[in-house]
Amino acid sequence: MKSKTLVDLIEIALEDRAGQRITGRALAEAIVQDNPDWVENKKKKSRNPILRDGGASAMIAQVQSEIGSNRPAIERHANLRMTEDRPRRYYFTSLSEAEEVQEAELESTHKAAKIFSEHDLYPRLSEYLLSEHGVFSKRIDEKRSKNSYGQNGNKWLHPDLIGFEALSKNWSETIKQLVNSRSDSETRLWSFEVKKLINRSNVREVYFQALSNSAWANLGYLVAAEISGSGTLDELRMLSSQHGIGVIQLSVDEETESSILIQAEQRIEVDWSAANRLCDENPDADEVFKQVRVYHQAGEVNSHFWDAQNG
Repeated sequence: MKSKTLVDLIEIALEDRAGQRITGRALAEAIVQDNPDWVENKKKKSRNPILRDGGASAMIAQVQSEIGSNRPAIERHANLRMTEDRPRRYYFTSLSEAEEVQEAELESTHKAAKIFSEHDLYPRLSEYLLSEHGVFSKRIDEKRSKNSYGQNGNKWLHPDLIGFEALSKNWSETIKQLVNSRSDSETRLWSFEVKKLINRSNVREVYFQALSNSAWANLGYLVAAEISGSGTLDELRMLSSQHGIGVIQLSVDEETESSILIQAEQRIEVDWSAANRLCDENPDADEVFKQVRVYHQAGEVNSHFWDAQNG
């Protein structure tokens, strides 16, 4: 009987934990725990005295290292997936990458069966933006738009959130007056398109959606709770170098931290014509720009208006 390879054991361990996304360390622990005979045989064949004579921790560390070195074989496997975030996570699925995206975007009527929805990501993003970047943000509900351009007339018009950064909040009065005299900006506007999952099947579509929705702003970002599939992050880097929309990895648990994976290219000037259409079509966007105007007039941020608040 042919002995099982490490990739075989990875498949078995992940299939037994279908629906879970686990780290390389957790996967190694599962393989060592579930396969005592394989572990014992591996010890006997090893020339490494630490591995041969050591305990479970040494074997787990070795298996974790070998999981990493088997990445190309895992990527070729039809049912195994890896995420691009850190720590990298592994999981089993019988779905194609396109079917994974469809499942992620499906608004199930059984809320209890869902871990989180795209709408659950919006407050997480708002809290991250305010705490880490000092950016106030507001959800833009596309359902409130007028649709005055007819069916699909507003397709790819609305970002999910608009962010407002008060650059001059802590400036001295002298600097504020100098900036005003030069007609330089005291604020910066951010725009965000949010997705649960980005993989090789939808990476270009969602990137260009973010470009369409966010290119008017000083800074535009595509935000994802999960990025998976070999080459997906490389494709995002290539697209960002060409078009300037950045990428944020949004954490949905406590083991990873949200971070900017790819920095957006800053536009010096807002495309006010595109902003005007967004403002004209959607009352949420209109309210955002009113708040920006209030800041320029009064120098105060109405923190109660925004989705996340200081303190």
